[in-house]
Amino acid sequence: MSSGYLTAANLFINKILVNGVIYHSAQNSDFYDREYFRVKFFTAISDITVSNSQAGLKVFKTSPKKAVCIYNGIDLKRFDNLKSAKDVEQDILKGPKGDRYIATMVAAFANRKDYDTMIDAAVKMCSTNKKAVFLLIGDGENKPRIMQKVPAEMLNKQIYFLGLRDDIESILQISDVGLLISAPCEGLSNSIIEYMASGRPVIATEGGGTGELVRNGENGFLIENKNSGEIIKKLEILMNDPHLAAMMGENGSKWVRENLDVKK
Repeated sequence: MSSGYLTAANLFINKILVNGVIYHSAQNSDFYDREYFRVKFFTAISDITVSNSQAGLKVFKTSPKKAVCIYNGIDLKRFDNLKSAKDVEQDILKGPKGDRYIATMVAAFANRKDYDTMIDAAVKMCSTNKKAVFLLIGDGENKPRIMQKVPAEMLNKQIYFLGLRDDIESILQISDVGLLISAPCEGLSNSIIEYMASGRPVIATEGGGTGELVRNGENGFLIENKNSGEIIKKLEILMNDPHLAAMMGENGSKWVRENLDVKK
């Protein structure tokens, strides 16, 4: 709607119109058909179109002469003056973390995020590995249905639904790996950027702009869509190889600080 109002106003003031309407990279999906044509319309009548991923520009076939990719930035001051890890452990786990291995996913419980595959992997892994813990942060219409898929003995013991939180940076201190399991339509995921800024390796679904952040085998793993077995496999690799996990986390942190500092 903001693009529509601005376009109408520009008929009278005739300024250069810069439009940031591309924020994802959905392709070949009925769910996005209407939005696809809206984006195509507004990019056609804008002087410049900004996308937060190269994938978005490619999907919407935006003219290189009228388009620019500007990645999302992150304010690294957000990671200063955090809650202590012990306080976070007490708040969420009700005690010390110990030897538990924590995987965290920050995402809305919406159709564009594949929580079904995520929770299938979590339940399978937790049933055979008592050290495995999953923190699922976010809210949305699919949350009640996803919660019903978790056995009662795992809920709030190995699989936690934390809802909306304003202390993500503090929670990531006790996390070992960041997850983003989604439909292959991401632009540039802020969640992944937060994981990397926290020095955590990433496991994410390939597709969209995710590959512009996650270098497979360098700062995390890219996995196939709807593959719960691959999620478990990659988690076990990182769990059993702390050196590899630390190297990936360091690579991600360095890249974010060099390329995505909001000051740039």
